[in-house]
Amino acid sequence: MRESGKQVSNIGNQLNRRQFFGLGLFGALASGCATRGATMSGGTSGAEAAVVVKQALDDNIYTRMLGLKPHLPAMDHITYLGGSRMPSEVMQAMIEANKHFVDMHELTRAAGARLAEVIGAEAALVTGGSFSAMILGAAACLTGNDQAKIDALPHPTWSKRECLTQTSGRFGYDRAYRAAGMTMINVETREQFANAINSNTA
Repeated sequence: MRESGKQVSNIGNQLNRRQFFGLGLFGALASGCATRGATMSGGTSGAEAAVVVKQALDDNIYTRMLGLKPHLPAMDHITYLGGSRMPSEVMQAMIEANKHFVDMHELTRAAGARLAEVIGAEAALVTGGSFSAMILGAAACLTGNDQAKIDALPHPTWSKRECLTQTSGRFGYDRAYRAAGMTMINVETREQFANAINSNTA
């Protein structure tokens, strides 16, 4: 135990702030095993596991090619932090799909239909992320199936383009609605919501 503690201490002297806090999370798990006289999976001690994490932070494709330091995935699925790891079967499907060429419009429709079937939805659309999904949803509310209005976005000339949003619920991503061409109307209470709905509400 004393020798392991010395190893961790030496590692700590070489870490930056991001690595320090990341290994701190890992160390908490390792210490839990140590109190029971156990080791990490595969017979790896906490100190040895910390060395592995340190090496992974230093030697990876992002650091080698771009000089970036990866972070430890201590959050849920956050797109701007890299999302999450994809299962091996998904990666294999991507490799196979990359060998063929298809019409992207047909692919979008077919993939949406399949997704709707799987999740039991009326319809579905695969997007590049939550922000693009919000833009497309806002655009649909603004235009419906009117091709002339679709062509006019993101500069709608008609009055029915207001989006009601709760002031306390505003967040950075709601700029997607403005990017689509909507005018944001801030309200707070249920009564204000009801009173704000009018002929200009998209």
